[in-house]
Amino acid sequence: MEIKIKLDNNYIDPFGVPFHTILNSLNDPSKEIIQNKTQAVIKSKKTETLIDISKPEFINKDNIVISSVLTIKTKLPSYFDKLIENYDAIRTLNQFASLGAITLIDNEYYLGTRLTIFEGDDLWNLHIPLITMTVLCAEDSIIGALEKIGSGKSAPTEKSFWKNKDFKIVENYLKKICVCNYEDLVFTAEFPLSENAISVGISEKINTALLTLKANENHLELGGGLFSLLNMPHSFENQEELFYIIKKFNQIEMQGIDLAPHYGAWTSGNEKTLSYVSFLPNIIYNLKGAEDIAVNMSYWASERAQAANKILSAEGIYF
Repeated sequence: MEIKIKLDNNYIDPFGVPFHTILNSLNDPSKEIIQNKTQAVIKSKKTETLIDISKPEFINKDNIVISSVLTIKTKLPSYFDKLIENYDAIRTLNQFASLGAITLIDNEYYLGTRLTIFEGDDLWNLHIPLITMTVLCAEDSIIGALEKIGSGKSAPTEKSFWKNKDFKIVENYLKKICVCNYEDLVFTAEFPLSENAISVGISEKINTALLTLKANENHLELGGGLFSLLNMPHSFENQEELFYIIKKFNQIEMQGIDLAPHYGAWTSGNEKTLSYVSFLPNIIYNLKGAEDIAVNMSYWASERAQAANKILSAEGIYF
């Protein structure tokens, strides 16, 4: 059984985005795809997802032109309406995010993902697998985890495909810009947020953002894979302030333009800290184009830490 795809036959890929290739990659027979120029609606029995491509008139501070912005918005089932009135619940559910965040957009809650492509970039071999898995898995990562919590069922037991050899590759890249190491399927890197930043192990004052990649912990719904957790050093004594910042950051990720790819969710690391979480399921590991994807995720985390620190400083929040 093949997926039902209604493509625009007079269509030309817009702004350098291989839209037909992306849509044809979504070969799930339970979904129907309807394309209209630079938008596509993917429908399933539970919900629907909107993919939208735009070209903003924007040049960043380094005079680099943005060629396109792709957003993915998946509507949440109606039974989420009451649940997400409690923002603490949203914060908790986003801790189980895979490649998209529960986000308030135009007075509606969506699972949101955003990809900004700059002129000269040729990373579609990497992004097409991520976009495909976002559409196919983002909803299940949160809804499935919620059902597991309610039923008390444990996470799938399959082992992660990522190993220490993959973390060695990440270390070879990141050691040029930060302190990093790996051991027992866990990789850590500290991104300096100030000119004279000192490693956590040396100073009591934390002025670095901590990235942790974990291949020894399974997702509650998606099983084995690679967790990525970026912890900011800022501490929030006021829970309402933390919830406000989490909500605002997920909105900024969807509405921002000059930002790293948004495959994940802002949430809280504990009751007082701000964190960004992503999860790559095992199926991504062997997909063509996704080789060394942990390296890309790490560089995006570094960019995200710097951008988040600037936004927090503008809000009067410092580490």
